[in-house]
Amino acid sequence: ISTPWLHWPDTMVTYLKEYNLLFTGDIGGGYSIPTDIDDSDEKTLKEYSPFATKYVVTVIGHFREYITKNFDKLKQLGIINETKAVFPAHGLVFRKNPQNIFKLYTDVAEGNPEKGKILVIYDSMYGYVESAIKIAIDELTKNNCKVLIYKFTDTEYCDISDLLKDIPNSEALIIGASTYESSIHPYMRFVISTIIDKADYNKPVLAIGIHGWGGAVGKTLTQLMQSSKYRLLETLEFKGKLTQEVENIIRDKTRALLNT
Repeated sequence: ISTPWLHWPDTMVTYLKEYNLLFTGDIGGGYSIPTDIDDSDEKTLKEYSPFATKYVVTVIGHFREYITKNFDKLKQLGIINETKAVFPAHGLVFRKNPQNIFKLYTDVAEGNPEKGKILVIYDSMYGYVESAIKIAIDELTKNNCKVLIYKFTDTEYCDISDLLKDIPNSEALIIGASTYESSIHPYMRFVISTIIDKADYNKPVLAIGIHGWGGAVGKTLTQLMQSSKYRLLETLEFKGKLTQEVENIIRDKTRALLNT
């Protein structure tokens, strides 16, 4: 059965109908080597799921609309409901509950959010962006949010694939960026461009930019986000060291993000 763009244009699955077994090739695959061969142990499934999610986003993410299209085809053929085991070419075998892998793919395709999960992504050269982001994080924490932080600084540089895997089930994003040569820092330009390419979802975003002698980062942030499906609620841009007035604005806008 042809299932194009999951992840090659010529991807196919094979259904052994005598035994209701589905051999899926790259579909259902994941990074890493599972501790067990199948999903019999709930602990194994829990450990493996993030690697499968990362695989879906980084490999299929740009074509995720085809997940829904191809799964609809398999449903119409009665295969998804009848399947007793899913055998990917690499990764975990799903035989205790083969519906788990279909659900994981569907959740990533649709961007189904986890209540209260907020993703915070930022760079900071001199600490000013980080100071602004910490205010937003503090406000999120006060509102009992699950905050995941990915930052790009002189001392820390996260794995972009780890960041991408946490986007599909996030409720909202906060993005902070510093000014670099009258524009956005190259790290953040790359990160935002990659997010838009691999994980472009209709999710609310609050953007925060900091500049020194000349403002421009806010305009660039706005242009990048407006070229995506993301709903940019507002772009805040401030100069240098933060004041109490600025802190109050960041807190207010963070709370507004949670109420969208």
